[in-house]
Amino acid sequence: VQARPDELRQEIRWLRGEVDDLGDGTTRIRTSGDSLEWISVHLGFLSGHDYRIEGPPELIEHVRADAARRLRAAGAPAP
Repeated sequence: VQARPDELRQEIRWLRGEVDDLGDGTTRIRTSGDSLEWISVHLGFLSGHDYRIEGPPELIEHVRADAARRLRAAGAPAP
């Protein structure tokens, strides 16, 4: 996440997992959830901060599919 842990305090209070300050203004969040949907929904709490999902591949694919569905719902063409 492109933010320091103290900037994320409100957004990550729901987390089960580890928060690592990478020391360059970014934070790594390692978490798990009951389902891919759960994790995907909670990523939405990182509003206002850019982030990258490093894995697992199933989560990356799920988020891509969800993003395309949300674009269609908003009337935009899917990538």
